[in-house]
Amino acid sequence: MDKNQKFLILIILFSIFIRIPYLNCPLQPDEGFFAYIAHFWLKGINFYKSCFFNMLPGLPLLYAFIFKTFGTEVYAFRLFLAIWNAISVLFIYLISCRLLDEKKALASAFIFAYLSWLPTLQGITQKELFMLLPYLIALYLYLFYQNKRWGYLFFSGIFLALAIVIRQTATPLLFHFLLFIYIQSKRKGKDSLILLIGVFSPLILVMLYGYTTLDGMNFLYQIAGYRLTAASIFVGPWWWHLLRFLYSSAVTGIIFLIFAALLGWPYLDREKNFNKLFIISFFLFSLFGGVMGGRWFFHYYLQITPALSIWLSWCTFCILKQKRVIKIIFFILLSIPFIFYIFAVCYTDDFYLSHERNYEITKQVSRYIRTHCNQNQEIYAFLYHNPGLYFLARRKSPIPYLFRSKVLFSPKVLQEVKRAIKQKKIDYLITYDLPYSLKIAEMSCGDNAHNFAKAIKICFSSNFAPFCKNYPIQLCLIKQVFKIIPKYYVPVEIIPFNDTKVIIWEKKASKTH
Repeated sequence: MDKNQKFLILIILFSIFIRIPYLNCPLQPDEGFFAYIAHFWLKGINFYKSCFFNMLPGLPLLYAFIFKTFGTEVYAFRLFLAIWNAISVLFIYLISCRLLDEKKALASAFIFAYLSWLPTLQGITQKELFMLLPYLIALYLYLFYQNKRWGYLFFSGIFLALAIVIRQTATPLLFHFLLFIYIQSKRKGKDSLILLIGVFSPLILVMLYGYTTLDGMNFLYQIAGYRLTAASIFVGPWWWHLLRFLYSSAVTGIIFLIFAALLGWPYLDREKNFNKLFIISFFLFSLFGGVMGGRWFFHYYLQITPALSIWLSWCTFCILKQKRVIKIIFFILLSIPFIFYIFAVCYTDDFYLSHERNYEITKQVSRYIRTHCNQNQEIYAFLYHNPGLYFLARRKSPIPYLFRSKVLFSPKVLQEVKRAIKQKKIDYLITYDLPYSLKIAEMSCGDNAHNFAKAIKICFSSNFAPFCKNYPIQLCLIKQVFKIIPKYYVPVEIIPFNDTKVIIWEKKASKTH
């Protein structure tokens, strides 16, 4: 074993060990949602029928595998993710060896281990990390293709399809590959066809599964139509997206890493123009894929960490040959995301930066449900912040909309909740109090389009989504929901927290004649 291999092993171990203190980080809302789906999928309940799921089934399948293999405890899930990410570190090294050299590849692997961990990017918890492994394997196999090894090209397409099945934001990488087939290949049509067959063979099978499970048009709407019309980079005013980009990239420190990469760009080896073009193309397509969700959440930037890691490692070695001032500026820019993390920990008193400060309330509610609610009874948490409640309670929801954003997005959904309450489909109903529920709607949907100062302010709110239909009708419908609840349900538990409370309602017994 040579020195480089020993360093690589140390970096891989480092990528695992820095995650050890975070093994008990609470389940985040997205994670709780996927855990709920996977749990009931293992019990034979198809998630496309039981909930509104606007993704392909890769993540539920992975969660189901983790639950069957490692169990359902949070620490086991986090440990699996640490090992999964460590394999991604290995592939960053292998890709960088193909594009650069072994020393720069070691630097790439180390930078990726650091960036993919950063809690400011939510690297401890987010779904992008699951997508990155097949994403990187696809890129590695493509580099082996070299205009003549078509088997590698086909399997590159297969792994890209797996990445897309996990997270559709991997799709732009396909256009990166097609671009370089066009630039490099002497048989552009044949090579493009081989790649596309590799990509679409698994995708067609997955699409058929969803298409036959649901009514075909409903499935297509859930995985494509809803995304494009409800929350995407193509929806909403351009200035909102610009401000959200500036805010999210600055708070996470990502924009400073981009500045560092741009600072080093002029010093990169001039004779390696192809490598530079390949890396910048990989970065831009990854960036577009990452942010196309339109909400500009911090974890979106995890998708660009592989390209940034390779780019920054190359810059590092070139910058070391430059003047001291350039070196100092570069390494300050490189360290800013970590410095921001330290400040964030001091400010929030939460080194997880989990954004799940009320997790104890969620666990308390779930304990009550598991104690008092029968296995076959169903629950619904109206406008509740964490869908993980259903997983922790191990109870199914009769209403498919588990995220509050989806409930508020369309008045039709609130009408559906209202009907379910009237028909007593829900055995146990969980709500906040009315004032706080109205406040949630105002924070999420508040129509400030005619007040520019307020519109600017809400760009920096993590709760706001400028895509709610027909606001403020949601406020009226929420009041109607709370008006009818006491007619059909009785409060059995009240849990106060902060300036509100969580109320657990039990369905009233049917009157017998």
